[in-house]
Amino acid sequence: MDSPSSSRGLSHSSPRGLFLFDTGQSPCCNDAGYFPRAALFNKVLSNFTIEPSDGIVQLLSRQGVKPTDLKAVILSHLHNDHAGGLEDLLDAAPDLSVYVSREHWKAFGEHPFFAGMEGATPNHWPKNFSPKIIDYEDRPVGPWKKSYPLTSDGKIVAVDTSGHVAGHLALLVFGENGTGEATTYVLPGDATYGIDVLDKEEPDGINDDPARALQSLRLIKEFARQTDVVVLPSHDTNTPRFLAEGVVYRPK
Repeated sequence: MDSPSSSRGLSHSSPRGLFLFDTGQSPCCNDAGYFPRAALFNKVLSNFTIEPSDGIVQLLSRQGVKPTDLKAVILSHLHNDHAGGLEDLLDAAPDLSVYVSREHWKAFGEHPFFAGMEGATPNHWPKNFSPKIIDYEDRPVGPWKKSYPLTSDGKIVAVDTSGHVAGHLALLVFGENGTGEATTYVLPGDATYGIDVLDKEEPDGINDDPARALQSLRLIKEFARQTDVVVLPSHDTNTPRFLAEGVVYRPK
């Protein structure tokens, strides 16, 4: 498993191909007119510093990966800091499969004005954007009663971690670390911003459903009690170290 950069996307190589989780933000996010008119939070209350070299295509290139090498992209959700790189990625690989959960697509994809208000950039989605839809199946994994395997060997599995937004998903990756040892990773997206708030069971300050967000945190912690896992929050500055050192999360 490789990490181009914390909060910029994670890639995982399996016998079935190379998968990317989230795309990170676009380097164009500070350009005038980038955000839709409804995006008050991003236009007025936020300031981003993303260099051109921080774009997902450039980050993948530094890992020796071309967009056309990817088997698929799985999006935790469509907020611009997790899916903003989609435009550049699909410009380079137009046939690349993109996955989102059905609940999230109904909330954001079918209501682009609302999505823009919530922090997405539907004005930069590909024309006639039609991602592959994840419908969870009756396949229990850990404390989750339903899941969606993205590979036939069940090594990459999506689970529901709604709360931050409707239909937010996390990935469970049953892989190996840098020394070849079997390692289970949890890629929580924005289900938690960091290990400290996960331990405290504190949902992030920007979420649509605090009760569901809390339940998602508890499911992640319960999974970590059942299985040794490396948790890789998108916005935790320690995530590159957690990945490099294979730091097992011990819930408090």
